[in-house]
Amino acid sequence: MSTPPAASVAYGSTLPNGMAYGIGVNAQVPGGGSLYWPYNWQGATRIQSVEQHLIVGKLSAGSS
Repeated sequence: MSTPPAASVAYGSTLPNGMAYGIGVNAQVPGGGSLYWPYNWQGATRIQSVEQHLIVGKLSAGSS
């Protein structure tokens, strides 16, 4: 489980000629949105707060 959560959906099947295919979609917060920063870490005196306002979406497909 990651915080903030990421959402993914994927589907795969086989074509009539035996070739496999798949497609997937993903949405997440990039750049450390799910990283845990310990209370007393080395950079704590430099970074006081972080606000992220970016969502990444990915669409992928493949066949074999």
